Amino acid sequence: MSIQLQLLEKTLIIEADFRFIPNINQIVVVVRDITKQKQDQQALSQETSFVRIHQKVAVAANQSQTLEEAINICLELLCVYMAWPVGHVYFVSHHSADQLVPSDIWFLSNHQQFAEFRASTSQTIKRRQGLPGEVLETK
Repeated sequence: MSIQLQLLEKTLIIEADFRFIPNINQIVVVVRDITKQKQDQQALSQETSFVRIHQKVAVAANQSQTLEEAINICLELLCVYMAWPVGHVYFVSHHSADQLVPSDIWFLSNHQQFAEFRASTSQTIKRRQGLPGEVLETK
């Protein structure tokens, strides 16, 4: 039995002589590295999904009758797209740009599971306080 290995541009070709096996003279195995193609496909798929979510958000914003309705639809679209179980909207306070005021706009994938969390996040948040306050800090 003889085996030959050949590497051609990330393609491994293995040829083996199996004349001792009836009706088989040779076996050729081709192994090709498609990691880059898979990564490119995944990146394109993510980009396409991102474009779709932008389109859906734009349509929702244009078709909504109120700002609250538009924000609610956009929050749901974003949470579903990101696979986030919870989404909550805060508004910057009219009285102080350093405070976030919680809204009644929520996305909850499971209302019962997140009821306690929802109740515990009903207070005004200051700049740099918790995750929402850190987000405010970046603006």
